[in-house]
Amino acid sequence: MPQHPMLSGDRFRLGTFSTNCSSGMTPTKAPERWVNSWDNNLKLARMLDEAGIDFMLPIARWIGYGGETDFHGGVLETMTWVQWLKDEQRHL
Repeated sequence: MPQHPMLSGDRFRLGTFSTNCSSGMTPTKAPERWVNSWDNNLKLARMLDEAGIDFMLPIARWIGYGGETDFHGGVLETMTWVQWLKDEQRHL
C-alpha cells in the first residue's frame, strides 16, 4: 500500500498555522491583521494550493486572551473548519 505523501520523509514541508483564529499568530492592533473569516480561509487555501504549499494547520482554542488586541477572540472550530474547507474545495 502506498504511503501518504505527507508521511514520507523525503522533503521539507511548508504550511500555515492557526488561520482559523483571529489575528493568526500575531497579537497586534494593526488594522491589517488576519481576519479569520470563512471567505479569507477559503481564499488562502486556494492560494496555497496554487503555490504548492503542503498544509494548513488549525489550532484548537476555546477562549481568546482578551485585552486590547482580543488575540484569538474569534476562532473557527477545527473539525468544522477542515470539513468545510474540504467541502468547498470539492465544489470547484
